[in-house]
Amino acid sequence: MILPFDKCWDAKLSKRRILIIDDDPDINNLFKLFLEHDGYKVNAYTDPVDALYTFRKNTFDVILI
Repeated sequence: MILPFDKCWDAKLSKRRILIIDDDPDINNLFKLFLEHDGYKVNAYTDPVDALYTFRKNTFDVILI
């Protein structure tokens, strides 16, 4: 069975996780807004200690620092 492209693409994106660490909350919010709109799961932090805790508890596909 072949699924339509949009269904395959959505399924792949829903599994993608991104961790963003930046001391500027506006940058974090901007990246988070665009990436979540495209279907990614995003965790954004301004505090590196909080980010490290989340990093140790989860698996991420991409980390932006």
